[in-house]
Amino acid sequence: MAHAMVWGLYLTANQWVAAEFGLREARDVIHPHHVFGYSAVLAMAQAAVAGGVGLTIEMDGSDVDLTAGALPSMFAEAGPYITDTDLESLNDMLVADGIQTEQRLTLLAAETARGLTLISLFDGDNGVDDGVAPVSVLGVSLTWSGNEDTSLVNLNAGGSWGVSPAGDDLMVGSGAFQWQQGLSYEALALASMLDLQMASLQLIDLGLFEVDFVQLISFGGSGAWETVETVEFPDDHVLDMGVVAFVPAPGAALLSILALGATGRRRR
Repeated sequence: MAHAMVWGLYLTANQWVAAEFGLREARDVIHPHHVFGYSAVLAMAQAAVAGGVGLTIEMDGSDVDLTAGALPSMFAEAGPYITDTDLESLNDMLVADGIQTEQRLTLLAAETARGLTLISLFDGDNGVDDGVAPVSVLGVSLTWSGNEDTSLVNLNAGGSWGVSPAGDDLMVGSGAFQWQQGLSYEALALASMLDLQMASLQLIDLGLFEVDFVQLISFGGSGAWETVETVEFPDDHVLDMGVVAFVPAPGAALLSILALGATGRRRR
């Protein structure tokens, strides 16, 4: 029963990706950012049954579910920028829950004033003066389905970010973020994410000073943020991640999957 449900959801997701990227099937998407296999869809199904809002992150065939925390006042100010106040609030919130942000790149999901949002925090501040550190430089590429620029950035320590359309219903953002550890940090977010919207995120180490790893943060059942996964940059200094958003309609998520599962069984 469970496999039939998941297979039905896989077929629908496969058709959706094919339509989005103009391909015969989702598996025809060659770029590793856009490959979402059976395991990712299984994670989506599990999230749907749980009824939670969040993201599934795929890295090297491994899936990690991030439950979104409620931050209703975050990113309330109009415009494409993350304010210094919001940046500090994000950092201080995580530190208060015992999560180290300095020497880390941090990814989390949150329900903000702009809806479900993927947030990437680049380094942080743990309240310790470490002196003057060398400048860290991180290259970032972010691709998502849609026709609007819903990205937000804080580049107050330097760097650049630009977004442009890349075909029908596809947006691509790219740039470089830079900071000095212990003195400054920056952030990137993709806001207003829709149910089953897909994105890909690529992080490129262009010269990072003492960054230990990328950490994935989820909002736990205890009411606090918690680290659920850490990953180091590979030898080629490029880290690729696929992202699937899940924003279930109240009471409709399980019924939708059951219907998809029935469709999958009829096709056998």
